[in-house]
Formats: sequence, C-alpha cells, structure tokens
Amino acid sequence: MKKSLKFVVIVFCYQLISGCGQKNTNDISTLIEQKPVNTVEDIKNSFNFKIKEDIETLNKNIKKQPSKDPGLSFVKAEYSGKNLYDIQKSDSIVSPYIGIVKYYLNWKVKEEVITDTYIKATYVFQDDKWIFKNAERLSDNTFLKERGLQKLEDVNYLFQ
Repeated sequence: MKKSLKFVVIVFCYQLISGCGQKNTNDISTLIEQKPVNTVEDIKNSFNFKIKEDIETLNKNIKKQPSKDPGLSFVKAEYSGKNLYDIQKSDSIVSPYIGIVKYYLNWKVKEEVITDTYIKATYVFQDDKWIFKNAERLSDNTFLKERGLQKLEDVNYLFQ
C-alpha cells in the first residue's frame, strides 16, 4: 500500500510539473478569435473609399432635388469637386472613430453661383466599415453666421 501511494504521489507531481508553463486550452481568451487590428492607414483609406462612393450618390441626388424647401425649387446645385475631411478617435467601443466631411457645393440661383455653401456629413467606423450617420447643409456666409443661421437644412436624403 505504501508503494502504490508513493507511485500515485509521484505520478501526480509529474503531471503537475509537466503542465506548468503550458497554456490552458480551456481559457476563454484562446477560444475567442482575434480580429486583425486596423492600421491608421487602413482606416483612412477605407474612409476615402466611402467618400468617393458617397460623392457619386450625392451628385446623382443633388441634381434631382437640391433642397426639400419648396421655396427653393428654382435652385440648381452641384458638387464642386472639393471636400475636406477629418477623422477623430472617439471614446466609444462600438464606434472607435468618427469621420466628418465637408462637401462643397455650387448653388445656382438664376445665373448667380453661390459658393459658400457646403454639406457637413458625419460618419462612424463600426464593424470595420464606415457608416453614414447624418448630413446638414451649412453656409460659410458671414452675414448668416453672425445671426446664428449657419445651418440651412438637414440633407440626409441626399445620401440615400
């Protein structure tokens, strides 16, 4: 009996020692598949691609109906070909980045071209892709800005 107890203790100690330093395959962190981390360059490139896609949508829709305001039915508009964008890191786990784009427009009222109008669109980065959130038409016109009238209208419909 003493020999068999000694044998059991030796086998137990061997298994204990031989298992040290090995990863536990039942550990939850090894069971979850890790997603590849996006580099800053990947995020920027995917945002540029999304902007190009939305420029096509914007161009198509703005020619049909530049404004939902019935008083502006005589206005024609076109994308000027100029845009500025910024990507900001957010505190959100779901949307770790926010992208903001200014799409500059040429508004034509009769024969006059108004170039101080732009669309500010907001996007969020979720599940490895950029998602459009909202857009509004704004003016850089000093007269309007001074009177708190910079926001002219919501224009989400131009991105659908």
